[in-house]
Amino acid sequence: MATRPSRGDPVWAIVLGTALLLLVLGGGVTALVYFARQSFISKTSPEAVDAAFAADPNAAPILQAIREDYPEEHAKIREALSRSARRGSPPVVLKQQTYSLLREAALAHLDELAQAPHDKLMALNAAETRMLEKLEAADVVLCGRYFMRGFTPEDFVEPGVRPLLSDLNVAQWRASAAGRDWPVDREPAATLSQRDTAALVRAMRKQGMSDADLRVFVSPPLLARAEPWRQCALAKWLVAAVGQLPPDQSDRVAVWLIRQKRIN
Repeated sequence: MATRPSRGDPVWAIVLGTALLLLVLGGGVTALVYFARQSFISKTSPEAVDAAFAADPNAAPILQAIREDYPEEHAKIREALSRSARRGSPPVVLKQQTYSLLREAALAHLDELAQAPHDKLMALNAAETRMLEKLEAADVVLCGRYFMRGFTPEDFVEPGVRPLLSDLNVAQWRASAAGRDWPVDREPAATLSQRDTAALVRAMRKQGMSDADLRVFVSPPLLARAEPWRQCALAKWLVAAVGQLPPDQSDRVAVWLIRQKRIN
């Protein structure tokens, strides 16, 4: 018999809130390869920072999107990294700082992301769906961790996954800029309605979620102890399900999940 959420059950806010890790915390991971090269330490100008990102084909599109749509954020990132390099910070410190700067920049524009037009939200959803499918095939353990706590600078992302992670980050920045420039005047809901929750669960079931999977999904302790393959599958089903809902409902659920980034 299927487990059904009750009206106002806070477990959904807890469990679905883990999706906050799916979008924001990916930023920065693909942009770090160059900083492992000692040569950067002797080239510390802001232009050298740009060159460092340009040298990584997966990082370059992210920084291009930030430079075009959020030039003030781009300037902040390159100046901060330049100053850090001039102080002699080793590559591991520059790596962590890059990650932190990109994460903070993304979080600062969540309100704009929540106002993005439907097509931009769906482009973001599609990019994440593709990335999760590739990540599951390449490293199911990391895929499970990604769902539970996001990427960290210490994680090794397989080369085949990095372009898709880059696409995901670019889609997020483009959606945030669209929400700033063409806001749709949404009022993000504080809670996910019973109707939208039920629709999301039905859509996840169509993706393959079983009764056993649902019991895990609605129980934070069980989810934390679940096998990586199950955590990864739930991540895939969640993201894909959002993209399968009718447009207005899909937007409400997507924006509710975006709101959880700020809450959590």
